[in-house]
Amino acid sequence: MVLEKIKLALTLEPGSRPIFKGLAAVFTGKVLATGMGFIATIIAARVLGPHDYGLFSVFMAVLVIAVFFLGKNLDTGLVKFYGYYSGNNPDLARASIRVAFNLRIVAGIGGVVTGYLLSNSIAIFLFHNPDLVFPLKMAFLGAFGMSLWYFSLTIFQAREEFLKYSVLEAVFNLLRAICIFGLLLVGKLTLANAILAVTAVIYLNMVLGFVSLPRGVLGGRPSDKKIGWNLVGFCKWIFLAEVICILYYKQDILILNYFREPDSVGLYSAAFTALVLVEYLTSALVVVQLPAASRLSCFDEYKGYIRRSLIISSMLSVIIIPMFFFAEPLMITFFSDSYNQSVRIFRILFFGFAIRIFTHPLYLLFMSIDRPKILAAIFGSVLVLNLCGNFLFVPIYGEIGAAWVTLTSRIVEGALICLSVYSFVFLKNAQVLQGIKIS
Repeated sequence: MVLEKIKLALTLEPGSRPIFKGLAAVFTGKVLATGMGFIATIIAARVLGPHDYGLFSVFMAVLVIAVFFLGKNLDTGLVKFYGYYSGNNPDLARASIRVAFNLRIVAGIGGVVTGYLLSNSIAIFLFHNPDLVFPLKMAFLGAFGMSLWYFSLTIFQAREEFLKYSVLEAVFNLLRAICIFGLLLVGKLTLANAILAVTAVIYLNMVLGFVSLPRGVLGGRPSDKKIGWNLVGFCKWIFLAEVICILYYKQDILILNYFREPDSVGLYSAAFTALVLVEYLTSALVVVQLPAASRLSCFDEYKGYIRRSLIISSMLSVIIIPMFFFAEPLMITFFSDSYNQSVRIFRILFFGFAIRIFTHPLYLLFMSIDRPKILAAIFGSVLVLNLCGNFLFVPIYGEIGAAWVTLTSRIVEGALICLSVYSFVFLKNAQVLQGIKIS
């Protein structure tokens, strides 16, 4: 009886498959991808050493940030629009994919050219480090390919084809691990070669992603010209929220690089990398629940979503508890004795990562009620707190100060998400949640 209730509670929505089926596919893919990516990262960290690994971490941070400026901000809106139209207007669902693709190409070409041309100035005048010129240029070049690769993943997410989603994600890190390990075997694993290998893998996976898409998925033509404006109108707040979010999550590395030596960046990045399992648990929850959250329409459905989310988050949190107690052997075994100072950073950051397992699936409710600007406001507030904290404490306490600032920021972020869900979803939208369909 109890098991039946739990099984019912873990159903995405009435009549749909249990959430664990999609969650298992996405999380398994992410674990495999993480495992292979983790191996590649460990090899690079051990061979390159803290200095060059710090430069490599800046390359990866700028790559991720640049992707959000090149159209990835349209992903959440595309999943929402496709999920909303797929049931009643398949032509508009396909047209939304085509519009998102066209916008991505335009933003991508313009962003890559601009970033590449500004790389010298950013490295020399902003970071005062000419060694960053090559990593920055390659980061902007790689961002275009990664943006299009993410686009193919988004289509599989919108169509709820989570097995294809997970396979494509795993292949990316498999190829990256093969390239890094191959460079190690032939004795050519240098900073430049590692960056070139990652960039090449990005574009290869971009091609694999588009080849894997269902036939004709990009063939839609918008009969209603408003669909483009509606998508852009909804996604402008998503864009702002995600740009703020990625700056919030990556600016600690950039500020560390500005005030400290690359060794500090390497120690901090290693602790972050060791916690990647927790990050992917959270990501898998968001990926699987976003299509279903986009279709919520009444009070009982919203309550059921929150109940399921908290139950699943509680179950998953049990998995990660041993990581806190085995932080030291984890860091030393997988990285090396050179990263012994990362153990303290790991334990500080651990709680910040754990909080997100509970709070991030809840912010999908803001998308369901067409209020992404709430999320932008939350991340904007926390970004200001995070920036002020890092500029105050990083110059004095270095990577330890950055870790404490990150933990504090994530506690505040979680509190703001919970308060906003209660206020905006349940109080200010009570009439909508009592059964009026959200348009």
